[in-house]
Amino acid sequence: MATLVAGAVLVAVGTAGGTRTTTTSPPSAVPAGPVPATSPPPVPSVPPAAPEPVAAPAPPPQELAAQLERTDRLERDVPLVRALPHEAATYRIDYRLVDDGLVLVVTLAPPLNRAEQLPQRQAQLAAAKREALEYLASQHAPPGIWPIEYLPPEAEAL
Repeated sequence: MATLVAGAVLVAVGTAGGTRTTTTSPPSAVPAGPVPATSPPPVPSVPPAAPEPVAAPAPPPQELAAQLERTDRLERDVPLVRALPHEAATYRIDYRLVDDGLVLVVTLAPPLNRAEQLPQRQAQLAAAKREALEYLASQHAPPGIWPIEYLPPEAEAL
């Protein structure tokens, strides 16, 4: 005996212990014909790994000792060196050694970088540069004491 109730078919099946009722899906919910086989989703291709960087050869021990002595002397004599590297939300200040002292490296990182945002980017670069120079002044290193290299180079003119 089968009864249709709210789109489902109730089927009464007789068993030794009594009658059991089961529910089946309406015919419209069962796909007609064979179910098509599905293939697994394509596996995205993985780009090849970048080659390992080749380390520069180590300097001779005498040169290494001289570089360490220069760095130690700078850390002792120039308080700014002890405060670097310094990083903020829109800039990073570090230094590199050169023959006659050090060069400050100020990397500006404003968040805007699309072509249509160029005027806003220039304003953000200028603001980040101003903040970096204020930090240097607070560390008793105003512009002019040490050469400053700006990254990106366009920030030099701001």
